[in-house]
Amino acid sequence: MNIEFLFVPPGSVLQHKVNQICVDVGNDFGVGMFDHHQPNAPNQCATELVYNHPNFIALAIDRLDSFTVITHSRPDLDALSASWLVKEALQGKEFNLFHKELAQYVGNIDRGYDVLIPDEAFSRTFISLYEYYHFCLNKLRPNSDIAMLELWHGFLSNLLLATNHGVDFFNLPKSIINSEWCEIKTYLTEDAEKFVNDLKNCGLSQKPFPAGNNTSIETVIYNIERPRSKLFKSWLRGHHRTRNPLDREMCSIVWLKPNRCIISVPPYSQVTLKGLGQHLEQLELAKREILNCQRIGENRPGFDNPDPWYDGRNSMHNFTIIDSPMIGTVLDNNDITQAINTWLEYC
Repeated sequence: MNIEFLFVPPGSVLQHKVNQICVDVGNDFGVGMFDHHQPNAPNQCATELVYNHPNFIALAIDRLDSFTVITHSRPDLDALSASWLVKEALQGKEFNLFHKELAQYVGNIDRGYDVLIPDEAFSRTFISLYEYYHFCLNKLRPNSDIAMLELWHGFLSNLLLATNHGVDFFNLPKSIINSEWCEIKTYLTEDAEKFVNDLKNCGLSQKPFPAGNNTSIETVIYNIERPRSKLFKSWLRGHHRTRNPLDREMCSIVWLKPNRCIISVPPYSQVTLKGLGQHLEQLELAKREILNCQRIGENRPGFDNPDPWYDGRNSMHNFTIIDSPMIGTVLDNNDITQAINTWLEYC
């Protein structure tokens, strides 16, 4: 049996073809298609979709010798895990408790339940699958997509063989990672130390964010440009949870690059970012008109632009995350701050 893995840009719109499976990309869900980024997509990540609908794999194939599995470039935890489940299914393996718990775990991480407590990094005697994924990314840097995929698939296969049943993905068996334990602990400890320094460079403010039923909740806004910590968002959520009253929410504005910005609130938060993404897109359009640098191409399905600000409208995100255009935004940090102030006045 030959399984070829191909990588396309994130957000690519693909069409179903026989003996081809698309995971976490393609902009569709159905036979051979397991994406969740399109409008009206199920409230599940790609790994959950594959686990819950293996029949869509069986219906996509008409022979048993050669298949193509497509996911996006720079594959994340969901893309890597979903493609491994597809590989398992194509090899005729039945899903069991391990596969089920993997899908549930990846779904929680994809929704944003990736909270890490910085203080625990120095004394903890366990690591999670999410942390190990980031360790692998760092270990392979600079990495090729196929190298990361092969490493991850091999790790999950070995983990399945070692447990042969359900596993606590928040507390990986030391027997599996024993040879790398010291290296992993060093990586996490150093990353937590970087977070402590990043936190000193965070801009802090506090404003009332909308919480539904015409109510608002005081929300701490953390604003940082290019944090050095790879797990910054996860450390930050853990830091906020342990340092702030339960009645104070949080929002992070993280500039990954000078023109790439992600705004988010935790999925367990009572506040919402609904309407902010649309407001930012309007400002983006106006500024690009002035600069004469329009985004070209076919509109992203469900949007009025080929590369818009993503406003969190997918049911899985439920307006808890906003992401700038993939080619980058022309808005700067001051524009974002002013946009939030204007949005809060009218939302």
